[in-house]
Amino acid sequence: MKPLYRLILVALALVLFFVLFCIVYLESLTIQLAMLLIVILFSAWTFSAKGLIKKIYHLLPFILLLFGVYLIFAVFQIGKSRAHWIHYGLTRTTLLLSSLLFMQVLINWLRIDSFLDFPIGIDKLKYIILGKLLYRIAFSSYSELCLFVDSIPGEQQKNATLKSKFQKHLIVLLALITYVINEATLKGEMIDERIWHCYTVPNSIPVNKIELEDKIKESK
Repeated sequence: MKPLYRLILVALALVLFFVLFCIVYLESLTIQLAMLLIVILFSAWTFSAKGLIKKIYHLLPFILLLFGVYLIFAVFQIGKSRAHWIHYGLTRTTLLLSSLLFMQVLINWLRIDSFLDFPIGIDKLKYIILGKLLYRIAFSSYSELCLFVDSIPGEQQKNATLKSKFQKHLIVLLALITYVINEATLKGEMIDERIWHCYTVPNSIPVNKIELEDKIKESK
């Protein structure tokens, strides 16, 4: 399928998902759960069962933390009744999980490689290449950062409290953000240098867009 058609379908899918499940059926727990089940099936078909379990494992702490906040509101009945907060928390956490999985399915189906053939200038194309590299770096380094944080002596206590678990995931998140920002600076400079060399330096051998990205990845 042509990249333009893929982009149109992905945009339509996102708009349809947003309208139906973030506006029209936002308060319907039954429909939200049904959509989550459908997205899980699509995710298992796209990433395999093992890949789906790994993704849910990484997302689960944030989902449980969000639901825990709503549960506290329900226990103390802050502003609303207990039933309201439980229903509110279930619908929002279900929507969050289905949205994150659905977006990853669309991103995987989009295949950014095909957009490298778009008739756009290299000055704009470099942002697509950089975005693709940072996306891969973020998802490939998350599990390694979790392992590094687990190796900290203070994080190896057996009976971890909710506060310590929250701090642990916050450390991983901040480390991931810092790492991605540093990689964005480094890879951005590398891309600019490659472009300058290939398109400015006399007698240099020009490369196409795919080769440019390959050269950048080889320089990692």
